Amino acid sequence: MEGVRELINKIKDYVDVPSVVGFENLFFRHLEEDFKNLGVDVKREDNYLIVNPESKSGDVLVAHVDRHGLVVNDEGVVEYAGFYLDKKFGRKIKLPKTRYVDVGLRFLWEEVVAYDDKGIIIGEGGVKGFSYDFKSKSVLFNVENISGLSPGTPLAYKKSFVEDGCFIKTQLDNVVSVALAYQMVKEGFEGTVLLTAEEEIGRSWLYLDEAIKDYHVFKRLWVLDTTPYDLEYYIKKGKISLRKGDSCSKFDKKMIEEVVNVCESLNISYVFKDDQIRNLDPVIKRVGRFKTIGKTELGALLLNRPELRGCTVQIPTIYYHTNYETTSKLALSNYYKVMKSVLLKKII
Repeated sequence: MEGVRELINKIKDYVDVPSVVGFENLFFRHLEEDFKNLGVDVKREDNYLIVNPESKSGDVLVAHVDRHGLVVNDEGVVEYAGFYLDKKFGRKIKLPKTRYVDVGLRFLWEEVVAYDDKGIIIGEGGVKGFSYDFKSKSVLFNVENISGLSPGTPLAYKKSFVEDGCFIKTQLDNVVSVALAYQMVKEGFEGTVLLTAEEEIGRSWLYLDEAIKDYHVFKRLWVLDTTPYDLEYYIKKGKISLRKGDSCSKFDKKMIEEVVNVCESLNISYVFKDDQIRNLDPVIKRVGRFKTIGKTELGALLLNRPELRGCTVQIPTIYYHTNYETTSKLALSNYYKVMKSVLLKKII
């Protein structure tokens, strides 16, 4: 299918542009130019980019542009950017020690690149080790051939994009959804697209709220993202992952029903992840992991703006937040088909 092939190519294009959380300017500039080349109106603000801000359709596609990465801290040591920024913004980090180890392992033996605001690569090296300090809430990394970088310099995964038979492997979160938003506009979506920074540190909802104050055109928010699973089952089956709500808010029933109806008309399988977690779905239970229902940027926004309507549509992945996060071409195709049918009213 031509649209899916174009979507894959766009993912490959976007993952080539670094966008470490807190340091998204380079990617924002790339996206601003890319969307303008489609002939649509684009406005760039400090922490978000809005496409078709004067649209009267009321439909808004939302996706975050930031990705996990590293940063040189004030002591000149390479640190996990998520925790570094949490501390900078005074956010409490309430995570078990196992999460610190998980973070370190995601980057161990990976190649990373340091970049400046102009997109120039100013350093490159391999991650040879890590340590964590639970008291100071830090995960620190030993990166070879990286020295003399100024504090505040971001380091991103070196680009890796693999099409392996039926699978796609790269840092999918959340270039896959940004690319889908681009593809929807390219194919005729006349609503608004809102791309935000800092979702990975829980601040993107603040920028959504800011955009709503600045642009009064929002009625229905379709929030696109990846969602993690431990087993290949969900990506092999090409499932669409939905939620009825999160720990903050309930999502819009009519919008959810609209997505469900489209899935059923296209014979696409879907799951409600919050129900799976509550009911301890057998596939989740088999891996022995008890999950909480969690928080989303949409839930945080609706908690503060209950007059809004919104729902999430997510694509399942495995190896979450790594440089080889994986989904299937079937899952990607279904993600594309469902959103095209919902937004463009075209059943494929």
